[in-house]
Amino acid sequence: MRRPAFWLACAFAGGILACAPCRVKPAIPAALLALAAAGAGVHLRGERTASAATLSAAFFAGVCVCALHERCLDRSDLGTLFGDRAVCLSVRGTVRQAPAWERQPDERGEPRWKGVGALRISAAETARGWIPLSGDVCAVLVADAPLALTCGDEVEIYGVLRRIREATNPGQFDGRAFWRRRGIEYSLAVNGSRGVRGLRSGTQRRIAGRIEALRLELRRRLEAGMPGGPPAQVILAMILGIREQIGDEIARPFQLTNTMHILAISGLHVGFFFLMVRAALSLLRVPRRLAAIIAIPLIGLYAVVTGAAVPVLRASLMFIALLAAPFAGRQRDALNALGLAALAILAASPLQLFDTGFQLSFIAVLSILVLSGPLAALFHRVWPCRPLPGQLLIRRGERVGWWWGSQAIGLVSASIATWIGMAPFIASSFHIVTALGLIGNMVVIPAGFAIVCLGFSGILVSCVSMQLAGLINRLNCCVAGAMLAAIDLLSRIPYSWHYVSAPGPLTLCLYYGIVAAGILVLRGTARGRWKALLLSAMALMPLLPGAFIRDPPVLRITFLDVGQGDSACVEFPGGEILLVDAGPHAGVAAGRRIVTPFLKSLGCSRVETALLTHAHDDHYGGFDAVLGEFPVDRAVIGTGITAPVLPRGPPALGRGSRGKIFKVSGGDLLAEGDGVRITVLNPGGGTCSRTQTGQNNGSVALMMTFGRTRVLLCGDMEREAEETLCRRGVSLKADVLKVGHHGGASSCTKEFLRRVSPRWAIVSAGAQNRFGHPSPETLARLREEGAAVLRTDLHGAVTFTSDGVGWKVTTFR
Repeated sequence: MRRPAFWLACAFAGGILACAPCRVKPAIPAALLALAAAGAGVHLRGERTASAATLSAAFFAGVCVCALHERCLDRSDLGTLFGDRAVCLSVRGTVRQAPAWERQPDERGEPRWKGVGALRISAAETARGWIPLSGDVCAVLVADAPLALTCGDEVEIYGVLRRIREATNPGQFDGRAFWRRRGIEYSLAVNGSRGVRGLRSGTQRRIAGRIEALRLELRRRLEAGMPGGPPAQVILAMILGIREQIGDEIARPFQLTNTMHILAISGLHVGFFFLMVRAALSLLRVPRRLAAIIAIPLIGLYAVVTGAAVPVLRASLMFIALLAAPFAGRQRDALNALGLAALAILAASPLQLFDTGFQLSFIAVLSILVLSGPLAALFHRVWPCRPLPGQLLIRRGERVGWWWGSQAIGLVSASIATWIGMAPFIASSFHIVTALGLIGNMVVIPAGFAIVCLGFSGILVSCVSMQLAGLINRLNCCVAGAMLAAIDLLSRIPYSWHYVSAPGPLTLCLYYGIVAAGILVLRGTARGRWKALLLSAMALMPLLPGAFIRDPPVLRITFLDVGQGDSACVEFPGGEILLVDAGPHAGVAAGRRIVTPFLKSLGCSRVETALLTHAHDDHYGGFDAVLGEFPVDRAVIGTGITAPVLPRGPPALGRGSRGKIFKVSGGDLLAEGDGVRITVLNPGGGTCSRTQTGQNNGSVALMMTFGRTRVLLCGDMEREAEETLCRRGVSLKADVLKVGHHGGASSCTKEFLRRVSPRWAIVSAGAQNRFGHPSPETLARLREEGAAVLRTDLHGAVTFTSDGVGWKVTTFR
């Protein structure tokens, strides 16, 4: 079998894919089948049959490893004792991963720091005293200043232990799945530094602590003489993987240009480090084999110091395999090395197969190995960087030009190959398609290599002279600043990126079918009629989805789970978006974590209308993030809103929507078109009182009609506003009712419900909120009216889809 490690890794990954969705985890049968297939592979004589048996053994081994891993997670001590309950308790344990701190102001704008790390629990305090307990938890620390915790420290922590919450909205980051892939299912939330007490420092006791100390020393030397600001933060992120200060301002241009990989330690940085080590050893005239022996532990140490993330492990294992191949009497093969790296990572943690970082890292390398060669050959036909046939005289300038041309072609080919291979995965994970990555990589790869070389040069020179190291570090800051300016300039090119919905299986198959056909044509494998057939198929394949899939026009309304707040997104048949409220800023940061990712998952690149029902933070707090991410054509508020309750109030809506802000009151027609008619029912006009109840009763209420279906959105209306609507005699009949004021006791009076007579009632409330919403009395009145109650705290996001005749209801949980 040629390249056995690569194909064994594919079979092993196939076993994990087959086992993960199964409820029954057949670990023992899979192990027996793997042993039987391996024995058959050893005794069979035919090469093909032996290879098939060996691949089958790898497949069943993948099933077995995945089943055992998930069984261990399901049978942990924490899961057995606490289940889904949230408990306050004190635990003792060892810091497994030092917290990464991020500055996050609280509701009043006061400076606060949030740190996320990992803790290995050894004991917990109960009514009977301290008892032994094992398990890993995600430690979430909130304090006035970062706490000095390092890997290996023994600590005692008092906090709230709960199972990590899963995603409850489309497009939302799934924290439970992310941490489960790392062997963690529970979080321990600590508010304030008093909840953390150090028992014993582990810095001098444990290997991990010593590595952390080495990392801190490298950081000190790297920062010597370096001015602060974004360039210094970028250098720390690129060389040591310290991303504490990398905020949205720095990261956003890199996201839009598809060059975020330069800010996170990845295979590219390991490649830079390897090239630097190899160049230094070549200058010292170290023999090739001795150079490999020296480089292998250095690469391993760099991987550990920078955090040993999956892309770093993949690249490090690949380089180590390639360097060690001659010692084992093997020929160097990049695909085989990639397979060995995948086998090692998946054997240790099989659920990493579903991690975005793992997928992007391996797809990027695979794309370069498979596609860059044919692309480079195509470019060499246009710009031949070699002597012409029969050319005997070659000038020095020609040699230099050919060398630079070959380097440029290699860089362009690798960049295009990476973009082609990763585009569907980027679209699926981050919902963005951009061609700027092709240009951006031309900037960040040379600049990144220079930054890494200058950074390590500054660290080495600091051992001799801190003043000279400071000069090198300042020069490094200039290079990083130039890279930041170039990427920021690229990200401002209009119409260069677009948000898209995640591609489906048919789209992925068609896309990679076109890529495969292109490879065959470029390599010259397909000739004559076959070439013409493949070119025709490449031209026609993109037209197939539009020819066979035609969705009828529908109205879709999604009530998002934003905690104790409100947010609903209306998708019109023509594709326009109406966003009604954006959830709270405090606590869940709904705008950044929920509403914005949801809009991206729809493929929205703009919001046509943003509507604020009333000036309470649990409704407008998330608009800051939405307005920072999407252009808004117009903003709508009620006539009762006169001034913001908090500094981030309604005027921010006007600025974000280019000043196009409209005030509406009862009787106004908000929108009409595509068969949809939206009428404003409340407020009745005039200024609402500044009391809590007055603001709630001044909420904008909407009646939405599409064909024979009707929806009533009530904002936070309470009893007084409902009675006013009933007295005015307007038609309130609706199939779907968005319950006012989160289902509080002062909403949904009997007369109001009798006039609405809803089939479904939606309650937007936070899980276990301190207000007791929804009220049992309100739920009882809804049940008496015969309405089916759906709650965002229980069902997650709730989506209603109408074709004008009836409704289709789906919940995210």
